[in-house]
Amino acid sequence: MLSREIVKIKSALRRSNRVILLIVVLAAIGVASSLLLYQQSISTNQAQPTSLGIHLEYAITSVERSRGLSGRPTLDEESGMLFVFESENYYSFWMKDMNFPLDIIWMDSDFRIVDIVYNAPPAGSMPEVTYTSDKPAKYVLEINAGQAQARGYYLGNRLNIDMSSDTQY
Repeated sequence: MLSREIVKIKSALRRSNRVILLIVVLAAIGVASSLLLYQQSISTNQAQPTSLGIHLEYAITSVERSRGLSGRPTLDEESGMLFVFESENYYSFWMKDMNFPLDIIWMDSDFRIVDIVYNAPPAGSMPEVTYTSDKPAKYVLEINAGQAQARGYYLGNRLNIDMSSDTQY
């Protein structure tokens, strides 16, 4: 009688092990599918250049970069300032003497977005906060707060910027 009970218990354990194995396999397939879809969405997002459709002012010299948009009362919604540096590096920005919030977008030498600060608030003459990219950048674009998301600018996007023109589309 005891041996029959042992056989029943072993049989039940085998069935429950199969169910557990099936659950683990299905979970692994679900995770793998999710990761694959996520990776595809990232690569699709990175592969498609995003048009600017805005008028750009360039800040190329150290004086222009230092002044930036400081002191201006407003910035037209269809405008922005592109800061151009000699090489990729970690460039810090602050909101000194700004009168309106900005989105700050760092890009590498291929105009691929490597970092974004959304809605950086204006600061007085003694700003306490500086913003620095997590990755090296060669270009930094400042536009009105909210415009980066409204225009679909996200990490990994490559922006279509033609340095020979002041209006970008």
